[in-house]
Amino acid sequence: MNEADFNEKLVRYSHDLLCVIDSRGVFIKVSEACSRILGYDQHEIEGKSFTSFVHSEDLEVTVQASRQLKLNSNILHFENRYLHQDGHAVPLLWTATLSEEDGLIYCTATDISVEYKLRGKVEEKETFYRTLIEHGSDMLALLDEDGNFLYANNAFKRILGYEVQHLLCGNSCSYIHPDDLPALRRSWKRAAKLELLRMQDFRVRDAEGSWRWVEAIVSNQIGNKAMSAFVVSSRDITERKHGRLRLEESEQRYKALFENNPDIVLFENRHGVVTEVNQAFRETFGAAADSVVGKSLTELLPPDMAAVNARSLQEALLGSTLRYDLELKPKGAQTMVLDTVKFPVPAGEQVIGAQTIAKDITPIVRSFETIERQAKKLNTIFESITDAFFTLDKEWHFTSVNSEFERIVGATEQEIVGTKLNEHSEFDTEGHFYRQYRHAMETGESVHFEAYSERPGKWLEVKAFPSDEGLAIYFSDITAKVLALKEVEKLSLVASQTDNGVVITDANGRTEWVNEGFTRIAGYTLDEMQGKKPGEILQGPDTDPDAVQQIRKGLQEASHFSARLINYRKSGDRFWVSMDITPILDEKGTVTRFIAVQRDITLQKEAEANLLQLSQHLYQQNKDLQEFTYIVSHNLRAPVANALGLVHLLHATDTSFDNFASIRTYLQTSIEQIDTVLHDVNTVLSVRERDDVLELEPIKVVSLFEQVQAKFEEILQQFGAEVVLAVEPGTEVRAVRTYLFSIFYGLLSNAIKFRSLERTLHITLTAEKKATGELELTFADNGQGFDTRKAADKVFKLYERFHKDIKGRGVGLFLLKAHTEAMGWKVTVESQVQVGTSFRFNIPAEALLS
Repeated sequence: MNEADFNEKLVRYSHDLLCVIDSRGVFIKVSEACSRILGYDQHEIEGKSFTSFVHSEDLEVTVQASRQLKLNSNILHFENRYLHQDGHAVPLLWTATLSEEDGLIYCTATDISVEYKLRGKVEEKETFYRTLIEHGSDMLALLDEDGNFLYANNAFKRILGYEVQHLLCGNSCSYIHPDDLPALRRSWKRAAKLELLRMQDFRVRDAEGSWRWVEAIVSNQIGNKAMSAFVVSSRDITERKHGRLRLEESEQRYKALFENNPDIVLFENRHGVVTEVNQAFRETFGAAADSVVGKSLTELLPPDMAAVNARSLQEALLGSTLRYDLELKPKGAQTMVLDTVKFPVPAGEQVIGAQTIAKDITPIVRSFETIERQAKKLNTIFESITDAFFTLDKEWHFTSVNSEFERIVGATEQEIVGTKLNEHSEFDTEGHFYRQYRHAMETGESVHFEAYSERPGKWLEVKAFPSDEGLAIYFSDITAKVLALKEVEKLSLVASQTDNGVVITDANGRTEWVNEGFTRIAGYTLDEMQGKKPGEILQGPDTDPDAVQQIRKGLQEASHFSARLINYRKSGDRFWVSMDITPILDEKGTVTRFIAVQRDITLQKEAEANLLQLSQHLYQQNKDLQEFTYIVSHNLRAPVANALGLVHLLHATDTSFDNFASIRTYLQTSIEQIDTVLHDVNTVLSVRERDDVLELEPIKVVSLFEQVQAKFEEILQQFGAEVVLAVEPGTEVRAVRTYLFSIFYGLLSNAIKFRSLERTLHITLTAEKKATGELELTFADNGQGFDTRKAADKVFKLYERFHKDIKGRGVGLFLLKAHTEAMGWKVTVESQVQVGTSFRFNIPAEALLS
């Protein structure tokens, strides 16, 4: 066979696609394999561009391969996909070379569909196992022989919170609890000799510093060249471990409660056999206790009680809890009465037996029997009492009444007993009767008083005696006696006339009589006041609640007392009144009424207020004098002394001497210091002198602040500072413009001067309306700050400075406080080192315009 025949048959019978492409990228010759591989005849491909059949996703890589071949003229290998005639993609492996002689590209394309599918399956399996490893519930790691991490899956982050990169930098032992580490080290040595080792219950620290319980399986794959590591699969068992520990603790607590319970405790199985008894059972029944274990409880009980126990056991096994009294007589002891509870003991869905707890209530039963006998005797005595009588328990329930009570009150025992006191308006639950009863109940002291009861409309003499059970109350009708004395007392009390106001009230504080002096002072007549409490008519918004409470307390204590408070006339005008209130007692010491003598002291209180204002002004003047004394003594003395010394030195120094110029410079500095102090004194004096002649005017807060901010705009931009105004544009206050301008100027100046070098300066001005009507204006920055706890009360003192490394005189905050208080405002400051400073200005409601 000649070479031409060989080449022709090679092209014809080759399983690979052989083709020739010209310099334009057009197929000029393809082999017959194109029909088998791509489904096209030769004439359907020849004359077409080599990119015409390329899958759209592989077009770019094919063009890039063509360019690379033209640049290098070497043999090129690459993969792409051609579209079959039926539309499916055919993966091809190309081998191409450029012939420099004729400028043609000779190519061979091999169908790699089978390899492509195999490769996809491998990748799917790799993805499957990788997903299984990375997203499995167990933590999987590869460790070298020293325990260093070579690999860790994502379960470590999900369970322990560690990033995988963090683990790969360290040794596994650094995460183990110190108490568990020695045992794990020993196990690790054994793992080097075994193929598989289980490590039980040890603690591992998570990313938050907490300890988690873990169990692990170690597979020795050091000899496996594909791994060359220990494969460690570990699982978080914290909840299981804690549950096991709680179960053990619960078992121990149960054993302790069972054995140390002071009551008798025993356990019977489903067949009624006693399997356990506690110490109290053994102490009660002595030698017989040991013999009952393994036998039926009925052997210890008399026949009737044995039958009760057998029935209760059957009920308990059906899920019921039963309670009954068990009476028995242990050998050599007296008869006992036991309060017995038998309840089921479940295990899963099945009841495995019953537990019995029996408490010895013999003393209680005997006491009840005694009480019952005594009660019969007391009932006989109870009905023989001539006074009306009733009892209340601690919760104010009626527990008993006698027949005299029923006669006076007009209610039967069936209607009253068991109900509460406040359910019956006739018992004055908001008034004097209730207060007296409550006093007796709370203090344990008996009370004795006379008072009027709306129902039955009678005056009653009452005696209440407290006890552990509640109150025992006796009362009798004294209406006739009270009415006889009442008119005599009124006439004697109002006989004398006085310019002061006089008010007579009953024991409950309701007005019975007022004189003309009271009408002149308050404007109310007797008809308008009668039957009403004076406080309800005279008191108003400005009446001091503490003074009102003092009056109530004095009335309750029924002793003479005085009080001063603001009342309101009938016209609505306020007036100050001084009252002397005296209780009137009957022959038994019970309050029957109160007499209040009132004086109008309005002029006196106004004079006291003026005197207080004057004293406060004098105090402030004295405080200023102390400040100036401080300035003169501490800030003028040193520069003046320096100046005098330097003047004497100049007289004694030749002008040609080298130090003459230095001495003169020091002298000038001392004089400038004196001038600065005098300037500060003048500034302080100017603020104080203008306190009484302040010119308050409406000022829009935002507008004035923006004017001040404009003066610092260049330097604020230089530092990249951010200024935020969180104040409504229409916010308007009455203030001294120059003072408020000075305050804003000083705050912005200090914020810039004391800014932090570690962060961008941030300044905010906010306003918040308080419930009291005040406006809180807050200026805050994030500068260097200072420790307000250490500064304490020195923050606003003159010449106090908190940043020694920054130039300043310590006058700014003093003037800020002086200007603020001169306008009637208040200022406070909060500051933290390297956090920032906040100044809060509390502006009173009367200074707000919008």
